[in-house]
Amino acid sequence: MAYEQNPYAVKITLIPDVSGVTAIAGQRVAAGIPFTAQVLTTGPAQSPLVFSAATSVSANSGASVTITLPTAVTATANPIAVGQVVNTEGFAPAVYNGQFYITATGGSASAWTLTATLQSTATGNPSTANGLVRLVTGTNESFSTSASVTASTQRPVGVLQNQPYAWYDANGNLEGISEAEITVSGVTKMRAGGTILPGNPVTIDASGNATAYTFSTVVSAFAAITGQYVVGTALSAGISGDIITVALACHNAVRGY
Repeated sequence: MAYEQNPYAVKITLIPDVSGVTAIAGQRVAAGIPFTAQVLTTGPAQSPLVFSAATSVSANSGASVTITLPTAVTATANPIAVGQVVNTEGFAPAVYNGQFYITATGGSASAWTLTATLQSTATGNPSTANGLVRLVTGTNESFSTSASVTASTQRPVGVLQNQPYAWYDANGNLEGISEAEITVSGVTKMRAGGTILPGNPVTIDASGNATAYTFSTVVSAFAAITGQYVVGTALSAGISGDIITVALACHNAVRGY
């Protein structure tokens, strides 16, 4: 996660959540709509996958290995598919780094196995068949991600500034994801979801668009709290579909009343 501060805005960069993106083999697919609100999410809660190597592995390119997953990882939860490239983060006790291409999967929920081929000469060479290898994929880690708003009652982390993409190889496997640049506070553009006038308090709709919010005229410590968060103030006017300017304060957003 990166942070940037300038006279106009405070921004962060996050990995966009592409779990809902429809993969297209050999193409890049857009993830998210620029100038709409984003929520902060967490990547898969599954702990990093640690595998027990069933055979010794040479450091040379083309070497093959059979890897048995621990019993805690069931066949249905296994995120690694045939044709996928995974990175090794290291063996124990020997250090070992390289990329494996998965050629086959099999076994049962209690003894799930992968057969993989080393794509290029790796650093290190484990001398024992009992070493441990950690295979890292885009779905192994628990990390902060950004996702498009799906409900008007969500508390957004900020507004998407760019157009992130997910890249897929010829087999439809995820190859890479570009970062999402998000403005947390300061002056930003937002896509309007209705009629907005300058000075209107701004909240969001279920698609993350900016909508005008009207505070209650009841001044009371017991005024009812609504389900929507007020995220800023409109600096320009617009109607649904327009791009307006908003003074944003998602880091301090509170529910309206």
